[in-house]
Amino acid sequence: MKKSIFATLAFLLMLGLPVFSFADGNLSASDSGSRPADALHAGFVPQHLNFEVQHPYNLKLEERYSYDKATDTHDLWVLDTDKPHAPPPNKTEPRTEIRIIDDNYKPGSGLHMMDCDMYIVHGTFACISQVFGTGPMCIIIVDQNGTITDLRTHDVIAKNMNDKWFNWTIIHNPDATGPGAIKVYIDGKLASDKVAGRKESSFYFKVGVYSRKDSNRNEVKVRHLQYLIKPGGDDAG
Repeated sequence: MKKSIFATLAFLLMLGLPVFSFADGNLSASDSGSRPADALHAGFVPQHLNFEVQHPYNLKLEERYSYDKATDTHDLWVLDTDKPHAPPPNKTEPRTEIRIIDDNYKPGSGLHMMDCDMYIVHGTFACISQVFGTGPMCIIIVDQNGTITDLRTHDVIAKNMNDKWFNWTIIHNPDATGPGAIKVYIDGKLASDKVAGRKESSFYFKVGVYSRKDSNRNEVKVRHLQYLIKPGGDDAG
């Protein structure tokens, strides 16, 4: 497992992509948050947090991202006039997103959870969380009014979520397909059990801002980001 993670990190560094690891520094997954024990998190094991930050390729990382160690807060922002995260021929929308790296996020590996506190800055019109396979599988967006929806089904997950901190949790069963394979929780309560998954060979989580067309300035703050796995888990309440 360590071998595959190091190989991935080496590859990303070779491409010049910023890669972060809280596994060996002063901050580790086990102390990166202050989550109380509850039924939702029961059985989940915090993982060392390895990630890259995707940001406009022509800008320095600090021009679109900052991290405050004292509060364990990531601040991610992007403008609709920014470049994609990779040079041409890439034509995707501008983004500043954290991509969590785990080579073992595959079918048969248990339930996978991304957990954090989130603050959506008013006016943001962007994708704020994704679950990827070979392509985007789950895309959750927020509009300028703070309404969070599943882009695929247009189901409303929550309303009036701008300008306040809330706990944001996504649980994915990589062995499941169809609606309910991905569940979304806000402040520990189930907000949606209709987000669909599909069969893929591997997966990863993303959180941040991926601009929607006709947006302006998009920004979210992510605090106490954690990545957890429930070995052998096959359901989430």
